[in-house]
Amino acid sequence: MYKNKISKLRETFTQAYEEGEMLKAILTGERILKIYEENNGVQTLYFADDAYNLACAYSKEYNFSKAVELYKKAAETVGKIEGKNLKLSNILNNMAIDFNLMGNHDKAVEYFKKTCKIREEILEQNNVEFIDSLFNLGSAYFDAQDFDNAIKYHKAALSYREKKDLDYADNLNMLGYSYEEKNDLENASEYFSRALDIIKKTKGLRSQEYLKNIYYLGFIYEKDKNFIEAKNCYEKSVELIKSYIGDHHPYYAEALNKLANSYLKCGNENKALTLRMKALNIIKNIVGENHLYYASSLKNIADIYFKKEDYKRAEKMYSQALNIKENILGSENEEYIKDAASLCKTYIQEEEYTFAESLLKKLLKNSKSNKDLYVTLLLDLAYIYAKTYNTSELYSVYEEFANLEPGLSFDEMLNDIKEFEKNIEYYLSEEELTKDDDL
Repeated sequence: MYKNKISKLRETFTQAYEEGEMLKAILTGERILKIYEENNGVQTLYFADDAYNLACAYSKEYNFSKAVELYKKAAETVGKIEGKNLKLSNILNNMAIDFNLMGNHDKAVEYFKKTCKIREEILEQNNVEFIDSLFNLGSAYFDAQDFDNAIKYHKAALSYREKKDLDYADNLNMLGYSYEEKNDLENASEYFSRALDIIKKTKGLRSQEYLKNIYYLGFIYEKDKNFIEAKNCYEKSVELIKSYIGDHHPYYAEALNKLANSYLKCGNENKALTLRMKALNIIKNIVGENHLYYASSLKNIADIYFKKEDYKRAEKMYSQALNIKENILGSENEEYIKDAASLCKTYIQEEEYTFAESLLKKLLKNSKSNKDLYVTLLLDLAYIYAKTYNTSELYSVYEEFANLEPGLSFDEMLNDIKEFEKNIEYYLSEEELTKDDDL
């Protein structure tokens, strides 16, 4: 009699689940399991099926701990009655997925391993379910930051794939991500490139999948300091983003900045500047002029002007960026202080030593918590005093250096100043010149 009642409730559950009414599905599913308990029907395959279905509903609602609890009950029942079969492997697979989503990667690996073992014993090695279980195990190892095992199982999955489709490309990409994490950028770029070729053949050049892959491949080339290839990838990305979402979107501005970075690294400062200015105008239209995103863009353009020795324009843009950041972050903020230090370098290059000295003294008061930054600012100040032959002030700076670095001789500090004079652009590191503006 109770089975008829369950059958009707199951229909209600199925309809609610398919229509996305998860609360109704969960309440119905809980009622079904309660009926099994009241009638000693828990040790049946019907119970396992309904427990599994309810677990899926909880998982849809992101209640993964409850889902895992129910998957375990279903797995125990199926295992006792039928032993190792595909149904059991599917339950274990879902349980592993939810453990991974909960951030419990060790448990995810444990249950993906069990899934693999069952499917390996039952299925042919070219069966998609077996291949997927290897892929999932590799991905769980990746999430657990065990990249060697991630590579091992993703390679195993790839070796059994016969059809070079999007799944094959995804498999290649995961290998690329793992090699990137190991900082093996040569292998990373190889796998991302292979994936890109497959996507090109299966989805075409003007697909979102192709855009995503070529953009990330550009990032890998950039990271590997292969700036010519990075430039080629970003050029295609800019074109695709423009065709998909237009040229007034933050993604388009970001892609322009990435392309500008590559041109800068290839020595084409004028092209880099043109692209960054274009991105700046887009950013201005999106967020306005009183925004950190806009200020950071101004600062990065100023860096290029500085590199081009166009100090007047650099000074103007540094000042604009600082005014915005001071209003938003305050003058004691470390980002503000670092950018203000850039303006000081411009003053020094223009031999406006009074302005530079005044600003540096203000910055020093607010930078004592960051020793490296404080020392950098002191060195700038020492350079001014050396250039203006202000020996008394120079010795005062030396005493401050000696307090920070006991044992530092006056000659050693002067050598630092000479090194500063020889390469005043030291502060414009590669990272600084090519960093992205974040919205």
